[in-house]
Amino acid sequence: MRTLNAAALVAAAAFTAGCATAAKTTSTTAQAAPPAAAAPAPAPITADEAAEARALALALERIHFAFDSAALSPAAQRALDEAAGHLAKLPAVHLTIEGHADARGDAAWNHDLAEWRAAAVIEHLAARGVERSRLALVSHGEARPIAAGADERAHALNRRVEFHLLRGEIELILRDGLLLDDAGRPLSLATVSAR
Repeated sequence: MRTLNAAALVAAAAFTAGCATAAKTTSTTAQAAPPAAAAPAPAPITADEAAEARALALALERIHFAFDSAALSPAAQRALDEAAGHLAKLPAVHLTIEGHADARGDAAWNHDLAEWRAAAVIEHLAARGVERSRLALVSHGEARPIAAGADERAHALNRRVEFHLLRGEIELILRDGLLLDDAGRPLSLATVSAR
């Protein structure tokens, strides 16, 4: 699977959708085996879909959480509301929603907490009309941190839900949303770096 940034999503989608798979044949003295059926390529992306995909890429961001919480912040809810509107116009797009936790606490607890975080996002999107069949949940617990260290900033970055947007073989990696401190308040990076 190829990883793309948000700016390259639309171009890659159009390119991938327009590519055809060529069958390679060889001659032999024995009877050749029939060629394997090629997987159907996704339909070419339309100009309207490209615009919606661009808007969705801008709306989706990593969702961050307070310590030991799966509650969505108001900023996260607004971002998910906007994303749901764009997803309604992109029925071929599916999301993998991955829950993560910081390394504090028991690994089993962190796995469950990460699952609850991803489930909260799925519930919010489903309540806004996104079909559950388009939403896949994965929990990584503390196993895949994006920030090393044990300071407040690292913990805040690692308490998150990430989205992997899929259309065919295209995957989108997203930027960080609003970071939250342990109590769920917006985290000022200036305050953290001054400590």
